[in-house]
Amino acid sequence: MALLESNTTATNNRDNIYGSSRFEGQTFTIGTTATDGNYNITSTKWKIWKTGSPGTITAVLKAVDGDGLPTGSDLSTGTYAGNTLTASSAGEVIEISMSSYEMQETTQYAIYLKATDGDSSNKISSKFNYQGNPYSGGTWIATSSGDGGWGIQSSTSDFYFEVYGTAATAGTKFQINKDDVWKDVSAIKINVDDAWKNVTAANINVDDAWKAIF
Repeated sequence: MALLESNTTATNNRDNIYGSSRFEGQTFTIGTTATDGNYNITSTKWKIWKTGSPGTITAVLKAVDGDGLPTGSDLSTGTYAGNTLTASSAGEVIEISMSSYEMQETTQYAIYLKATDGDSSNKISSKFNYQGNPYSGGTWIATSSGDGGWGIQSSTSDFYFEVYGTAATAGTKFQINKDDVWKDVSAIKINVDDAWKNVTAANINVDDAWKAIF
């Protein structure tokens, strides 16, 4: 597991994550602070604290639309027991394990937190950086009306966030279609002088740049 994308430069406080409508988080782009490539997300970290009893915290990974805002179904999720958080506004860094999803190279995603069991007296707060623009691959996002009301809060502000993952397994990026069903190809052979040889690497040319298939 490796740290992929992150912003840990965050000293400002934000206390707006609670209920079924108030979610906040960050967009990020694979390849901004990590080596570009395909990665399976494994976990995410946040610097947060609680007020009251916010209940279960859920981290959500989503695709983004043309405006850089969350869209579509959940790609990956994870939960954390919010009532066990510190109540100190200094916050604590917590790690949330995420369900498996392969993130694609040079692609932007949104990751955010919600605490749907909470309310204005039972909520979570997070550290963020206000207008310092420490992370160039995305920005702070928030909604006060659930999944339908996302907006960029400040193009130069970023949440405290860390995204971890593992390199995608070689051989799973190449597929063939058989009987209208796409099948993963984990090995390819070619015939050289009547002898079959394993192909250990393959590349394709995209926009005059060679990209590894496996």
